[in-house]
Amino acid sequence: QRYWNLRCSDMTQANRSPIYRLLMWLLVRLSPFPSMVITNSESGKRHHQHLGYRPKKWQVLPNGVDLGRFLPKPEAGEALRTEISVPENAVLIGHIARFHPMKDYPTLLESAARVIRNSPLVHYVLVGRDITPDNPYFANQIEHGDLAGRVHLLGSRNDIPEILAGLDMLALSSAYGEGSPNVVIEAMACAVPCVVTDVGDAARIVGDTGRVVQPRDPGALATATLELLGMSDTERQSLKQKALARIQQHYDMRSVARQYRALFLEEV
Repeated sequence: QRYWNLRCSDMTQANRSPIYRLLMWLLVRLSPFPSMVITNSESGKRHHQHLGYRPKKWQVLPNGVDLGRFLPKPEAGEALRTEISVPENAVLIGHIARFHPMKDYPTLLESAARVIRNSPLVHYVLVGRDITPDNPYFANQIEHGDLAGRVHLLGSRNDIPEILAGLDMLALSSAYGEGSPNVVIEAMACAVPCVVTDVGDAARIVGDTGRVVQPRDPGALATATLELLGMSDTERQSLKQKALARIQQHYDMRSVARQYRALFLEEV
């Protein structure tokens, strides 16, 4: 048996070279040959169907999360606030992604500036490869966006479960290309509500446990963030529990693994 596995949705915005177009042409024409094309998102399936993929079978299996690693940790917030030297009542909004146009840091930082102007307790925690103070892009944006001391750049980290569990909210600002974004699933597993752009299956993952806005719209992203910040403690706690329950029900790694196993055994 031959299987293909697709992990993205629309990546054409990032790849416009002749080599990429040739590769897509080739893959479309080869797509009837595998026994099945597996994709981690409905959006990825739709996009590749639009490109012309015509496999014998499609199967959508979402990404899963290890609920033993990504889980609520009440002490994590205090530890993270101590590390970045902010007050104990600071509200932490996180963004975890590499430095890449797909992740749309301009939209994230413009929305952060708007949120910070309206909420003096908010601090943004940014984590990922090249997300550091010595990156000229961030140095310039923080200086001109009046974000000094309010946006914290932590670079690459090996303790993502602890960082996520320490957040009050996660922002996903991606402009394109996402399939089943792991960081949203992982944050929700830590009972962290998410504000996401409608890219890939992000909206499908969040459901009614957060907010979804259109990509490349910093005003909408800021407004949605402020809506969640304006909730009462009771409303916020309810949203956190709904986010956690949604992941436990639909995105548990053990359940996803069983689906893969059943699929492969069925196809043998």
